[in-house]
Amino acid sequence: MRGQSDSGPRHHFIYMDVKLFHLINNLSGQNIFLDNLMIFFAKYFFIIIFPLCICYIFFKKNKRIVYLSFISAISILFINKFIEFFWLRPRPFIMDSVNLLVKHKLDGSFPSDHASVSMAIAVMLFFVNKKIGTILIISSLFIGISRIFCGLHYPLDIFVGLFLGWLVSLIIYKISKKFIYEK
Repeated sequence: MRGQSDSGPRHHFIYMDVKLFHLINNLSGQNIFLDNLMIFFAKYFFIIIFPLCICYIFFKKNKRIVYLSFISAISILFINKFIEFFWLRPRPFIMDSVNLLVKHKLDGSFPSDHASVSMAIAVMLFFVNKKIGTILIISSLFIGISRIFCGLHYPLDIFVGLFLGWLVSLIIYKISKKFIYEK
């Protein structure tokens, strides 16, 4: 008889998430170059590269996609806050022993704002420039992995953030194509 045991599917799923987190996070602290690279991706890459790409698209006369990128980014942040209101998942460094490479406030970790916003912008830019979009989608994956490596997020936080960012941008782009005339 199982009763109230923690051996159900949800427990197993969370266990695997935490196990994968430790597998990635335990790689930190072993190589100063790798640590600094991951800190750069986790903390600075998004605020340097993404604005440059948005400016590039803006000056290439595609202001509509820039506006849609901002709408996607703001929309996903609202969605993330809504989710966080119902499920406030503590950050890994609060719950577990981790290698914390980047200090962070004690807010919720699910879903990852960095992963979702970077993916939302990357997907939106992909619609007008496949090359830049692909680079940014790959960069979003690196941002996500680096945030796990640095001890800030569990893998599920990143995966859901990436998925939501993709989904929101896709929906906003499709709606804009349907209701806004394109020249």
